[in-house]
Amino acid sequence: ATVAAPLERRLGAIPGVTDLTSTSSLGTTNITIQFDLNRDIDGAARDVQAALNAALTDLPGDLPTLPTMRKVNPAASPVLILALTSKTMLASEMYDVADSVIAQRLSQVDGVAEVTVNGAEQPAIRIRVNPVAIASMGVNMEDIRAAVSNANSASPLGTFDGPNLARTIGSNAQLQTPREYENLVVKAANGTVVRLGGIAKIEEGVRNSRSAAWFNLQPSVLLVVTKQADANV
Repeated sequence: ATVAAPLERRLGAIPGVTDLTSTSSLGTTNITIQFDLNRDIDGAARDVQAALNAALTDLPGDLPTLPTMRKVNPAASPVLILALTSKTMLASEMYDVADSVIAQRLSQVDGVAEVTVNGAEQPAIRIRVNPVAIASMGVNMEDIRAAVSNANSASPLGTFDGPNLARTIGSNAQLQTPREYENLVVKAANGTVVRLGGIAKIEEGVRNSRSAAWFNLQPSVLLVVTKQADANV
């Protein structure tokens, strides 16, 4: 109702659309658009991107990521699935390398249409709040969200402004480790200081903890390679 429907209204108005289907589940919506065979696919892709941009005003303001599109032949099967495993690196670290380096290089190979990375997610800090602890401390979830958000703002500290030259004072004070998050002050009142480590369990993890893959009984990251229609396998 809040994501798929506004997008469908915009996408359904594109000329040449013959079929539009969507599948929604917790945290994700996938919309597949089929065009008339006479429609130029590159022009159709530009219309889809324009429709997504126009739909942003209709979508919730707290979406974790903006909608993205890709051109694909649903009948095309991958020609290669490359599994990355390691006995020394976490799956999230392998995903970071695969997504930022290996997938980019493979995408440049002649005949490759698309390379997707599956089986893990980008590294993240996961905060598991203890509801009993925050209730006893008089803290709510909004206090925690605001404290974490304010501690990770990337805005400049200030500027020096002269008649001929201006300098911006920058500082990367974003929190990087669980220990730094544990010391974060969530609330201070009447001499009582509530730190995040006292009301939550903080650990290194990934953005989506329910994404995983295995190869030969080892955690792995999968690179799925799809070829272009006229390419040789």
